[in-house]
Amino acid sequence: MRVKLLLFNIITTVIILTMMVDNTHAQQNLTERLMGVWTGTGKLQGKPVIYTITWQKKLSKHFIELSYNQKDSVSTFQAEAIYEAAESNNWKGYWYDNQGSVFQLTGVINENSFVSYWSKDGQKQGKSAYVFLTDDEIMLTEYQFRDGKYQSFAEVKIKRFAGHNAQSPGPVTGIGGIFFRANDIEKSQEWYRKHLGIDGGEHGVSFSWREMDNHSKVGYTVWHMYGKNDEYFQQGNSKPFMINYRVEDLDTLLLKLKKEGINQVGETETYSYGKFAWIFDPDGNKIELWEPFDQ
Repeated sequence: MRVKLLLFNIITTVIILTMMVDNTHAQQNLTERLMGVWTGTGKLQGKPVIYTITWQKKLSKHFIELSYNQKDSVSTFQAEAIYEAAESNNWKGYWYDNQGSVFQLTGVINENSFVSYWSKDGQKQGKSAYVFLTDDEIMLTEYQFRDGKYQSFAEVKIKRFAGHNAQSPGPVTGIGGIFFRANDIEKSQEWYRKHLGIDGGEHGVSFSWREMDNHSKVGYTVWHMYGKNDEYFQQGNSKPFMINYRVEDLDTLLLKLKKEGINQVGETETYSYGKFAWIFDPDGNKIELWEPFDQ
């Protein structure tokens, strides 16, 4: 009898551990598949609407951010959602939108879908169901809970935006800056100021822009001119220019590059506005990698 009981306990433990591994795998797999930019057209209460949705990891990947943009012929509806990236298949978070609403969120991960349940003050509630049709296409259906049941009010097929691959996302998110040398810096600064209206001065110019899929976020690209002997271009750089690339998760990227035989030049430098590191491409062009702290 004791042997049977022992075998039963062992089998039960194995089953539980297997389920835990499977759940963790499902959570990690679907999380990675969601990452990126998704766009598509569909119907919102019977009217044509354009959706743009961005999923991305934030704050050292401890949280998942959803940027939500819904546009019809009259207006644009925007929202942000932040989920805690829990180890389980259940996420907790909050939704904020441009109508001033705040909703509590509970996300449930299944093998091929993600369902986010939302509620406000225990009264207004509903859910958004993301069901993968393929790795690059999702059926998004939105429901509101009325008269004791969930009733659909929007349905749209969204496709992964070109250039965003959930399986191998690129670390570069944009151009952070253009830096170049001038033989006579005062003469060159005056030329750009007079003919192109670029007044670089001592610290260059920052061109501001807004993210395509989240207009509330502002980024910038720096244009900066240096003297021909400026130390900023030293450490083996013989070229008259250098491009700065905005990247995500600089530390992980540097480890990846090292495994691929690309060595970092100098040490990583950290400032209030981000972390910086440098490498060279095959043609000897110095590249600056920048992880902004606003990401």
